[in-house]
Amino acid sequence: MRNNLLKNERLSTVLHMFHALTLLNKFRFLLLTVLSLFFKLTRKHLIRQLRLEVDQIAYNVKIGLGEWKIIYENNVLCQYMALAEFRPKAGNICIDIGANIGATSLGWWRTSSHLKIIAVEPHPLTFKRLKRNIELNNAGQIIKPSMVAIGKKDGILTMQISDEGTMAMRPDTYQTGAKEITVPSLSLDSFIANEAIDRIDLLKIDIEGFEVEALLGATEAMKQTRRLVIEFHSNLLRDKCLLILKDSGFDQITEMGSLLFCTRPDDHLM
Repeated sequence: MRNNLLKNERLSTVLHMFHALTLLNKFRFLLLTVLSLFFKLTRKHLIRQLRLEVDQIAYNVKIGLGEWKIIYENNVLCQYMALAEFRPKAGNICIDIGANIGATSLGWWRTSSHLKIIAVEPHPLTFKRLKRNIELNNAGQIIKPSMVAIGKKDGILTMQISDEGTMAMRPDTYQTGAKEITVPSLSLDSFIANEAIDRIDLLKIDIEGFEVEALLGATEAMKQTRRLVIEFHSNLLRDKCLLILKDSGFDQITEMGSLLFCTRPDDHLM
């Protein structure tokens, strides 16, 4: 029963993605689907990557990494902008923690040419794809990529990565086919100090289970943040995040799926 539900959900996602594309990109998406299935069955690449454009945002999608799902969630569903007040406005400073291939940052970039966006991604190979996608869209004047992990404190963080995905995960998350890497880590407080940022208009955090650690290292950053959207990966993590967020002064929190949309009155900013 569960497997049938998952298959139906995947099919629905594919159909919605397909519907959102232009005619040329419909053809590219069909080709991407066929090539991905071929790779899954044979472990061989006929083509290693394919250009795909969604909502006038261009990507070099690598076959077999499932990047189209990330693009769908961010640029078709626009899940991190599901509430109107979480759509960036001209002059905003936005930080995308867990930027992955850049879909959230590029979605923000499409809303205004007068933003400052910092896209933070620790996975070395995914970071290269992030930079490439920024370059493809000539968005380098707006989006600044930064390869660092955001954690509880400054130092070194151990993560697990897979050759078949773009995520950097907690060591206890991947079950098979993963390898451990160490990456430089900064607290969010240290990061914004290094970047000379004194306010954050919009902050997104999606770092595959490291969200609580990021919040614990963001005492000062939280005081400067107006809007925050954070993904939680279990009910326990949600509850821990909620405690920290409420203690940090976020008095309006809306839960939608696995996301928490958090705002505070402007007069509470320090």
